[in-house]
Amino acid sequence: MAGDVLLGSGGGSANDVATFLRYGGFPKQAPAPDSLEFRTEVEALKIAWANCDSANPIDYNRALTGPVVQAFGEWEAEYSGQAKQRTDIMAAELEAAKQTRVGTEAMIEAIRQAWLADQILYWQKYWSTNTTGKPAPAVFTKAAADLTAARNAAAAQVTIADKAAAAAKTASDKAAAAQTSAWAVADAAKTPRGRGLLYAQQSV
Repeated sequence: MAGDVLLGSGGGSANDVATFLRYGGFPKQAPAPDSLEFRTEVEALKIAWANCDSANPIDYNRALTGPVVQAFGEWEAEYSGQAKQRTDIMAAELEAAKQTRVGTEAMIEAIRQAWLADQILYWQKYWSTNTTGKPAPAVFTKAAADLTAARNAAAAQVTIADKAAAAAKTASDKAAAAQTSAWAVADAAKTPRGRGLLYAQQSV
């Protein structure tokens, strides 16, 4: 029966399996409040929830009700205590991603303009030594103007890319500052750094 519950369709999580193995079956006796066993269960639950295993443990004998209630209260305090930092980090990540895309597109356009300039230079060099079928002077005038335009456009895109890189760095610094703030909250509460940030921890 235990195997079906833990390993069957819709069964327990890896944390349930670990608890089952730790107890040699489903827990039958509640750990004494404030005992080492009690705190171990509380911390194990908070770790599980932080790792996105949001379900309560399988507990047929209701032996873990006390640790679950205690862990829930502590986890809610830890989680809500770093809500602002999570929001700030995610906003910074979005801004950094946006600016990275702007910079990437600018550099792609700069490369395109550089290619155009190279083609014009090649064309000018060719006609500088060939006279047969040489285009009218007006064509050379336009080519020179197009070359200047391509150079200016490439330079403008580099400026855009530089601004985007600076903005992305600013966003990255904001994320790092939010992480440092979250660590201070965790330190004050004597909880592990990064755990209360959850998904946001992956963005810094």
